[in-house]
Amino acid sequence: MSSEPNGSSNASTNGSTGDAVNSVTNGDTNSETDGSTNVNPKKKLPPMFFVQGTYYDCGYQRGEFCKDVLKEFIDASEESIQRYQAFYETTDGKEFVDGFISNCTKRFPHLMDEFRGIYDGANIDMKKGYLMLLSPQLEDVLGNLESAVLEEYGCATKGCTDIYVNNDNDVIIGHNEDWALDFDWPFIIHSKIEPYTMPDGQVIPEQRLMALYPHPASFSSPSWINSHGLSGTDDVILFPKNKVYKEKKTPYQVLVRLQQQARSPEELIKLCVDEGSGVAYSWSVTLNFGVFGSSTMYNLEVGPSDGPRSKVSVKKIVPQCSEGDIAGAYAHFNHTKHLADKGTRCIMVNTRQAFYDSQPTPESLKDVLALLGNTKGDKYTIYMPPEKKGHWATNWSSVLDFKNKCMYVYVGNPTNKEPDIILPFSMLQTKK
Repeated sequence: MSSEPNGSSNASTNGSTGDAVNSVTNGDTNSETDGSTNVNPKKKLPPMFFVQGTYYDCGYQRGEFCKDVLKEFIDASEESIQRYQAFYETTDGKEFVDGFISNCTKRFPHLMDEFRGIYDGANIDMKKGYLMLLSPQLEDVLGNLESAVLEEYGCATKGCTDIYVNNDNDVIIGHNEDWALDFDWPFIIHSKIEPYTMPDGQVIPEQRLMALYPHPASFSSPSWINSHGLSGTDDVILFPKNKVYKEKKTPYQVLVRLQQQARSPEELIKLCVDEGSGVAYSWSVTLNFGVFGSSTMYNLEVGPSDGPRSKVSVKKIVPQCSEGDIAGAYAHFNHTKHLADKGTRCIMVNTRQAFYDSQPTPESLKDVLALLGNTKGDKYTIYMPPEKKGHWATNWSSVLDFKNKCMYVYVGNPTNKEPDIILPFSMLQTKK
């Protein structure tokens, strides 16, 4: 598990964060609205960081910005890291872990440069970084992942929500980011990444991204915009293997990060097929995405296979009164709805889908926000405020607006609320 970077370590930050955040916020950066109408003055809005340079440089800057939080996370994960290290010291464990790292480094050297930069910038042992990147796969092969999910969460897993509306007035995807209560440190990164020449001579062009992350320890972002006009969210879905396997696969976190470089829906789907490898068992992902200015949105379910590629299924969400896969409105939770392999489905998903199906079809942004903010029903409501005392809660909500070409970010219950942050696509466009 080598940690040698392929980039410069003398990265520097670019610009102040405070003024930039205030310029795109619509409210008090020191407060939030909770599940009712109360204000929590203790929680700030996500900060925005500007990074630029090589992939390694941008990762290094991110690690420098977030080193204290990352170190706290690694320290809190020490028990898990020791279990993973014990497995790594076995023949099967070393082959499994090194196989993942070498496969990702060979196929996606630019992303692994970025990942190494994060941990170098935070001055954290790269070995620990790799083990935590692969923690879902390690818990799976150790036989712990599915049983822990079903036991600890009462047959409920991570509970994100995505709701689509597509008509003459709105073309939007609303997203709730449900995550662990101790994994709630959201931040926004605005990146300008230099072109990268792959070993085969292919050149990845300059990347400009705005991405909202749940925590510095998360390599992938569940809400993002790129300079090609693509914007997406994701929900994780569970495909356990429960044993060691020899196939070389791609961790879902790396695959989700990879899709952000796509220049078209077709390229994004091709990247997720990941011919030659395919997404790993354990957590996989559903992608909800579209192109700014287009009236077609996409729901892409991605699952693992025993062959060298991912299984994928795509549905298009088109305007009302149009011919297509799905017209007008759609909802997706942490489950497969159209992929042949259904993975592990849990009670929470069934409850939330049933609630959505019982409500009038959403037709506007207001309707979407009301659904995302729903706290009625049993303990698996769509919006999970921390006071429900579960392990998971809704940490924030976002809306991708493909007509107005922006992302809205809501901290706290989004019902009847103006966005706290507006991220316009124009921030990524190059002046001509």
